[in-house]
Amino acid sequence: MTKNDVLKVALLCGALLIVSAIWLKPSSQTTTPTPINPTASETTKLCFYRETGTTMKDIAWLTLTINNTATSGEFHILPAEKDKKIGPYTGTIESNPTMAAVRATWTASAEGMTNPEELIFVVDAEGAHIGFGGMKDRGDGTYVYIDTKNLTYMDLPPVDCAQVASLETKM
Repeated sequence: MTKNDVLKVALLCGALLIVSAIWLKPSSQTTTPTPINPTASETTKLCFYRETGTTMKDIAWLTLTINNTATSGEFHILPAEKDKKIGPYTGTIESNPTMAAVRATWTASAEGMTNPEELIFVVDAEGAHIGFGGMKDRGDGTYVYIDTKNLTYMDLPPVDCAQVASLETKM
């Protein structure tokens, strides 16, 4: 590898770190969230959407259906200059007076491959906060977070589910 090749790789890594720092920022919660506490007899559907950039847009959305403590939905992440990663998930929800935490298995499809991945997110009055972090294969082909206490969160504000449904029909 020549000095120019090393320099190019270093610059590319630096650019990726800067883009990651902008796209994935720690979640700061400054307001008192509204509790999410559906009863066994009701089903709740919530939707969240984020779009950043002007000419080249990074887009992400999440649908969440809650029935008692069971959850399901879709998570789509479409970076402007990378391959998209999309798919359904199922899991469970735990709520308290300030927020709801979802732990799920996401059937993530990217670059022609589909892998089950652990998906953790928090829902509060500000929106959905999707956890990202290092992952490893737990031995059965499912990727899980290496350290759930050190996740970085991407914030998706709440939107009307009709907005997300129109996006899904375009996919």
